[in-house]
Amino acid sequence: EDRIAKLYSELRRESMNSGGIPIAVRHIESLIRMSEAHAKMHLREYVNSDDINTAIAVMLDSFISTQKFSVKRALQRHFQ
Repeated sequence: EDRIAKLYSELRRESMNSGGIPIAVRHIESLIRMSEAHAKMHLREYVNSDDINTAIAVMLDSFISTQKFSVKRALQRHFQ
């Protein structure tokens, strides 16, 4: 959860600084749900770091792709 909170604050700061679409709390909730779903696909009852990393990668790709071009480039440089 600490990585998710840190990612949220970094994404929020970067998107605000660059004038992009801000990240919302619902994005954090989606990250948690995707992590849980990834664990269930692997027949586990618990979430491990691989599940969190996969959810973060999917969410980052999706969130960055929705930004306008100049913001997208800045976010890609910062997060990838």
